[in-house]
Amino acid sequence: MEYHNLKEVGHFLQKQRKEKGYSLQKMAEITGIPSSTLWRIEQGTVRDKEKIQKVATSLGLFVDDLMKKIKKEDITETKRNLEAIENSINIGHKLKDDLELLKEFELESKHPLYPFWLFLKAKTFFYMKKYQKAERIAKSVICLEPNKLNMVL
Repeated sequence: MEYHNLKEVGHFLQKQRKEKGYSLQKMAEITGIPSSTLWRIEQGTVRDKEKIQKVATSLGLFVDDLMKKIKKEDITETKRNLEAIENSINIGHKLKDDLELLKEFELESKHPLYPFWLFLKAKTFFYMKKYQKAERIAKSVICLEPNKLNMVL
């Protein structure tokens, strides 16, 4: 198992700990891990998988579940951000700014929201009257392979 973003894992563990009403000292008692190490885990600076698993387990989480929950939270937040950009695009006053925001949120082609991101990009170019670019991007959305259309709604 490999953690790609230890800060996300740490943040999520911290959130779960606080929801259960545990202080760092209480978690140290439960896990047997010093509170200073727990703090570093929550900051994303500890790579010790066994300790991370121990913390997750003590919070009632399995590491696979932890990673799924983090991914789902990330997708939900990304979707909210893209929807906010879409609302701005629909208003149409700051299309260049909207395009810049979309570039900042550029997603990998394997991301479940990639088709939506491409759609928003095409929509922005359409409203900017850059029809050829809009058409090219829209066609690429239509031609995506079925396995790339696994959107999470």
